[in-house]
Amino acid sequence: MISQPLLPRSSPLRRRHSRHRKRAAIVVPALVAAAMLGVAMWQGRHLGLGVKSHDNEDKSNMNNNAAYDRVAKHERYDRSAADSTGTTPCRLRGGALELEKVVSDQLQIYGKESANEFTYNPLTKKTKVIATLGPACSDIESLKALLRAGANIFRLNSSHRRPGQFEKVVKLIRQASAEAGIPVQILGDLQGPKFRVAEVGGEGHVMLQEGEVVSFGIRKDDNDVIVPGRIVMKPTKEQTALLKGLSNGMKLLINDGAMELQVIERVSEEEVKAKVVVGGKLTARKGVNVPQLQIECSALTAKDIDDANFLLSCDPPIDYVALSFVQKKQDVEDFIELMDKAGIPKNKRPKIIPKIEKPQALENVDGILEIADGLMVARGDLGVECSIERVPFAQKLLIRKANLQKKFVIVATQMLESMNDNAAPTRAEVSDVANAVFDGTNAVMTSAETSTGKFPSRTIEQMSRIVTEAEKMLPKLAQLGSTKKSE
Repeated sequence: MISQPLLPRSSPLRRRHSRHRKRAAIVVPALVAAAMLGVAMWQGRHLGLGVKSHDNEDKSNMNNNAAYDRVAKHERYDRSAADSTGTTPCRLRGGALELEKVVSDQLQIYGKESANEFTYNPLTKKTKVIATLGPACSDIESLKALLRAGANIFRLNSSHRRPGQFEKVVKLIRQASAEAGIPVQILGDLQGPKFRVAEVGGEGHVMLQEGEVVSFGIRKDDNDVIVPGRIVMKPTKEQTALLKGLSNGMKLLINDGAMELQVIERVSEEEVKAKVVVGGKLTARKGVNVPQLQIECSALTAKDIDDANFLLSCDPPIDYVALSFVQKKQDVEDFIELMDKAGIPKNKRPKIIPKIEKPQALENVDGILEIADGLMVARGDLGVECSIERVPFAQKLLIRKANLQKKFVIVATQMLESMNDNAAPTRAEVSDVANAVFDGTNAVMTSAETSTGKFPSRTIEQMSRIVTEAEKMLPKLAQLGSTKKSE
């Protein structure tokens, strides 16, 4: 490359070059801005992210589309709310071919951006994200990180409550919310008559090997912990009744069915021997289910009453209380009676959210919803009690029933389970969260992903992204709702 000699300042040629450079400095940015505006308008038109309202056409179109009406009538997509912004969701025409084009356009746009460049506002989504708190996010900075990532509700799991623990956590939640400038609600989740193994000795876990025979019983004292060859439970009224009711051949499912044992011999009234059918890593306080055994007991245990008294004493009041293992309408009435006896004013009472996780609750869900403020699709125990392949239909059924009665509905359990250890979810998990939104849920919830997982705030951010994108696509899917599957 031949270098050009510098021109003298007085040179006419140099003055002419200077004028061109100044003009370019003004014209080029203007041309770039105009081009970007044109691209943005093209994207908005093709993706239907929001177009000016044409009331006559839109109203006639929506009236002729029952599928769209179902979505538009939902509280999260109220027509009046849309009109107040001057925009209305764009209708899809052309069925599957048009959807194909939308997907193609989406991929073209997202292909130009890295995941880090994709921007969204977690505060604008309508579907709430519930983060279960635990050791992985128990300090104030972690709580603020969860709020900034998109958490709307913090869940306190009473199953793991220790004396004085929740008192500290609730104060930290209020402080984190004030410092971050982001409002947050609190959900207190009562354990219910949940059966759990006790603490684990040694390294904090025991490996169960397939074919191994172990003893399974009620612990004798506080020093009696789980060790290789022996699994114990705390001596509660409900758990003692479970041990007494076991008989040979019954299955013991641990940790939502991840491990399976089969009773082979009774040792005493409070102890049996069981063979490991499906092994795994057993850690402290994992749940135990016995689908073949029916135990008649109240949904409120002595521990629940103690936990509820604390939750109801919070000032300001907490927002929701979830009742575990509800089976019938009376179980909800029992909690209402508890609030009556405690003298809790009507305007300070939390919303009651029964967790649907037993077959009896599915049968009695209409009566339960009559007096409850909503429900939770608790897929963990539901999948164990009712068999896992029935969970998808149960989820859709429960969401539909809650939507029809305009009650708050939460979908929970293993939504982004792989993020316990991985920084990104699986494609199946992404679809699971999005499909819950498409079904009509009001909230999605994390469990171990945030309470003990390695990436709590990243999990909430990912869930918020999925929810935001799913909400954006809801009106489009509504237009395809009447398209019949080809035979």
